[in-house]
Amino acid sequence: MKSNTLSALLTAIKMTLAGIIACIFSFVIPWPYGFWAVITVAAVTRPGLTHTSLKSIARGVGTLIGAILAYLSVLIAGNNILILILCFFIIISLSSYLSLQRTFISYFGIIVGITVIIILSINNKSEPIITIITHRVLDVFAGILAILLVNALLRLFFQKKEPIKKNLTVEFVSNLELLFNWSKNKYLTKTALAIGLTSSLTFLPWLYFKYPGGYWVTICCLFIMEENLINVKEKIWLRFIAHVLAAMIGTISALLIGKHLWLTLIPVSITFFFCGYLMVINTVYGKAANTLAIAVCIMLLTDPLEGISFKIIAMRFINTVIGLGIGFVSTWFFISRNTTPPHLLEQNIKLR
Repeated sequence: MKSNTLSALLTAIKMTLAGIIACIFSFVIPWPYGFWAVITVAAVTRPGLTHTSLKSIARGVGTLIGAILAYLSVLIAGNNILILILCFFIIISLSSYLSLQRTFISYFGIIVGITVIIILSINNKSEPIITIITHRVLDVFAGILAILLVNALLRLFFQKKEPIKKNLTVEFVSNLELLFNWSKNKYLTKTALAIGLTSSLTFLPWLYFKYPGGYWVTICCLFIMEENLINVKEKIWLRFIAHVLAAMIGTISALLIGKHLWLTLIPVSITFFFCGYLMVINTVYGKAANTLAIAVCIMLLTDPLEGISFKIIAMRFINTVIGLGIGFVSTWFFISRNTTPPHLLEQNIKLR
């Protein structure tokens, strides 16, 4: 119990310190998407120094590859939305196949997909896609640098408190072999295609009509859909609870802080500490800790010049709820499976 509490405190401190560093970076550097650095800290922080490092590496590599794929999609499609959505379907299906693996490859896959969605959702004629990609990559790596810096400092003082995972090379090779074993992965292939189709069908209307925050519907579907309906239901519940709490935090912060940018450090720091502690101390709701931290970052930091916006809070919450509904219906219709396929029964950690 004492060890568990210490690990929870270390994770909370790690997440909070790295979050503050990333926040200061986003406030000082006059970039339009600096808050991506803070979101990166919120996303990759995990209990254990090794797991945080693995997620950081996966996010960095996934961001680079996703950015390249987004650029190639725009280059190939030009102004043709149908060709763009075809490229989108292929990329999301492939990245979803990776994200469905029960290994640390999973997080890499989902980051590739999310990066493509975010870059394509921001892409417009007033800002070159290369500029958007540059901001995305630099901001993500700034967040990674912040969390790895704090991670390294904690390792100096608590290197025996959070053990380093062994045999990562052996595990990676065995997982890579399973990745290309199509006969064992037929369930995942079908699921990945369903996720690609659902994501494309939700993203296509947004490309045409550009309704506020509509791409969050697609991102939500990408996060919650998998081959097991029971797990999808749990993800929906946890994601909903996380966004209810985030909306409450955002609303209270908007009323008390408004446009005072530096004061947003207070709710962000409190949220990060709570989430870091929760992900260790509670095995059920701790799964939603990263989601809660990310949602709070988006609601509080998306528009630093205008301050905390009720509009952004509402857009994020409403589109997330819509995405949860569509993701559930699509899972039930296309890939409803209440039991886990035999080859996925191994108790591997899924860093998703």
